[in-house]
Amino acid sequence: MNPSGSLRAGEEAQFLAEAFAGSGGENRPVVVSTPGVYATVMDAPGGSVVFLNNATGKPLDNLTVRVRNVPQGVTAESARVGRLDPQRNGDEVTVKLTLPTSDFIALRRK
Repeated sequence: MNPSGSLRAGEEAQFLAEAFAGSGGENRPVVVSTPGVYATVMDAPGGSVVFLNNATGKPLDNLTVRVRNVPQGVTAESARVGRLDPQRNGDEVTVKLTLPTSDFIALRRK
């Protein structure tokens, strides 16, 4: 946190981390719409779990989460808000949700 009390000082560190990860996030398995939200995907035989951590310091009303390499026929459910409406584009699934602090999304194969 910078002296003004804002978390925006972390943008430089995020930029550096993304530069080391390569191509500005285009190859990551999960991409979120808001800087300061960190996401991780864990795959299992029955589906995947996307862990979300909101480090922005404020609740988010409209977070978009895009997950790559998702097989056909999955359902999406948030641990906090319940069933989500996944939108598919090729092998990607996008969901929108509110994120006060943290959550996880279960992508279950039918």
